[in-house]
Amino acid sequence: PVQVGALVLEFAEVPHFVPVHAVSVRTTAGGRFVFGADHRPCDEIIDFARGADLLMLEATLLMPETGIRGHMTSAEAAEIARDAGVDRLVLTHMSDELPREQLLADATAVHRNTVLAVQGAEYAF
Repeated sequence: PVQVGALVLEFAEVPHFVPVHAVSVRTTAGGRFVFGADHRPCDEIIDFARGADLLMLEATLLMPETGIRGHMTSAEAAEIARDAGVDRLVLTHMSDELPREQLLADATAVHRNTVLAVQGAEYAF
């Protein structure tokens, strides 16, 4: 853990095509935010995000990649949020070519408290 003012940061390696780390930010008041970074579905992020107040994960794909994977779908992100027992999920890292309505619908079918990241939005934790 790294203390930065009133925040405690922790890191966990997650599987991608290059070395990538998820980050956990905990406040002295006890709130916790986890940013998953850019990676495929994995148990590492479920364990790392367990019990977070807010989880931000990528939703790069509509359908899973074939072969070696480096990204996830919105439904897979929602499964991670559900399995980790997080309160809220924010989806990010989405291609402009993907239908936002479908990404959100696929995710909320699994984890109800899910939103799509919006530029300039603030997400309290």
